[in-house]
Amino acid sequence: MWGLAGVAGFLVPTPIGANLGRPAFLLVPLLLVPAARLAPRAQTVAAMGVFLALTLSTGTLQSSLASAFVPHENEVRLWRPVVDFLRRHESPSFRVEVVPTAGHWEAYFLPRAGIPIARGWYRQLDLAANALFYRSQLSRSGYLDWLRRMAVRYVVVPRAESLDGRGAASEARLLLSGKSGLRLVAATRAWSYYELRAATPLLRPARLGVIKSFGPDRIAGVVRRAGTYFLGVTYMRWWEASPTGLRVARAPNGMTILHVPRAGRFRLEAGTVLPDVL
Repeated sequence: MWGLAGVAGFLVPTPIGANLGRPAFLLVPLLLVPAARLAPRAQTVAAMGVFLALTLSTGTLQSSLASAFVPHENEVRLWRPVVDFLRRHESPSFRVEVVPTAGHWEAYFLPRAGIPIARGWYRQLDLAANALFYRSQLSRSGYLDWLRRMAVRYVVVPRAESLDGRGAASEARLLLSGKSGLRLVAATRAWSYYELRAATPLLRPARLGVIKSFGPDRIAGVVRRAGTYFLGVTYMRWWEASPTGLRVARAPNGMTILHVPRAGRFRLEAGTVLPDVL
């Protein structure tokens, strides 16, 4: 059954993807159960086979984990200029979009440097939230709408890295065509940097407030007056808000509304209440 499911998963694209192959790392130890019921001489042969299969599977798992979590020095050198450029030009009021690479190292190096990105490495979430990138054609209007909705100002296009096999081609093609509506502001042998003019910031109305820091578990900003503000971050009920009186609500599109009681600084920090999580 598992073999048939693997063949079907290879032929028919689904969100499950390569997850079908992961039970292989658990299957080999289970072979010890039927092997123990064999005749003594057959047990020796079976044990040798199980040991060999276990060695091969754990070796593959170890190498996969090493390549997934430990960046090669070449990757470190390649991404350092991107981080430097964005630190010089970007602000916490905006996200950065990187046309996804095959290794998805953008989801490691940029957040690690404190630079928020618009997309991550997790395919299932990207398919659900950003389906427009998985169509054969990406329209200029649809792309610009998405950039503004996600509060993106800079878009980075890799030139020396292989692109993601599914979620990058249409975006790269539109940008390289020169018809995306974005302005090419810098280019090197490895990277091209595009800017969306008059980009939409995370906090709106922009004339009354600005984001000062934006991390995975903490957002801080300043507003000029009390009132209601839109924050382009997915709503969650576990925000711990300050100052006292700051209320957090869900926007109709699933983002966040802030009801700020007075002018000045505000802060949102992710907190969890165990009973709510369970």
